[in-house]
Amino acid sequence: MAPGDSLARLRKRVLDRVSSGEVTVLRACREAGISCSRYYQLRRRYLAPGEAGLRPRPLTARTLAEVRAIERPRVMHIGSDTVGAEPFADTMYVGELKGVGTIWQYTMVDGACSFGFARVRGGRRSAKSMARFLEEDVLSAYREARIRLVRVNTDGGPEFGKAFSAKCRELGIEHRKLPPRSPDLNAFVERFQGSCLHLHYRTAFRFRYYLSAADIDADLAAWLRHYNLERPHRGYRTRGRTPARSSTRIDRACSR
Repeated sequence: MAPGDSLARLRKRVLDRVSSGEVTVLRACREAGISCSRYYQLRRRYLAPGEAGLRPRPLTARTLAEVRAIERPRVMHIGSDTVGAEPFADTMYVGELKGVGTIWQYTMVDGACSFGFARVRGGRRSAKSMARFLEEDVLSAYREARIRLVRVNTDGGPEFGKAFSAKCRELGIEHRKLPPRSPDLNAFVERFQGSCLHLHYRTAFRFRYYLSAADIDADLAAWLRHYNLERPHRGYRTRGRTPARSSTRIDRACSR
C-alpha cells in the first residue's frame, strides 16, 4: 500500500474513534501525536471530498512523522510483577469549591497489585506537596508492610519538579519521567483516578456540601478503604481479588 493511502486510512481511524465515542478528541490527538487544530482540519477535509481529502499533499517529512506517530503500538506492557517496584503517580483536579478554594488530589498506584494511594489538598498543586505525599502517605505504608519502594513513574508535570526529584533522591527512590505524549504508559493511575471521579466524587458531591479540604480528604480515605480492601478487581493481575489481597504483606499491614 502506498504511504499516502496508508496515512489516509490511519487518519480516518482517528476520526472514526472519536465519532464512535471510543475516545475523546483530546485523547485521540494525544495518541496520534497531532494537535486538536490538526484534527479538526482533517475532519473538515474528510467531510468535504471524503477519504480522498485525507491523503497527504505532498508526502513530506511531517507526513512521515505523522504516520509513525499514529502507527505506534497502542497496547504496551506496563507495571511490574513485584509490589513496590513500579508505582505510578499523578494529580487530578477535583474542582473549585465555594468557600474552600481549589482542590487537588495527589495520587499513586502500585503497578503490580493496583493498590491506590490518594490525598486531597487545597491550593495550587506543587512538587513540595507531592514530595510530602510520597514520604508521609505512600512510603510509610510500604515501610510498614516491609516492602521496598524502588521507582516512581511520573509524567513531566510541575508537581514532579525539583522538590519532588530531590525528595526521591533523599529517600533512595528512583524517579523516572515517562516520555511526553504517552498517556498509555501511565494507565494504572489514569484508570484509578477515573474510578475516583466516577465511583466516589460524583456521588459524594451530590449528597454532601463540603466546607473544607479536610472533609473531602476524610471521605476519600473512607472510599479508599473500600477500593483497596473490599472491592474485587477484574484486571489480569488481580483476577477478582482486592488490591490488598494481591499483595499479602500489604493486606497484613492494612489489617493491623
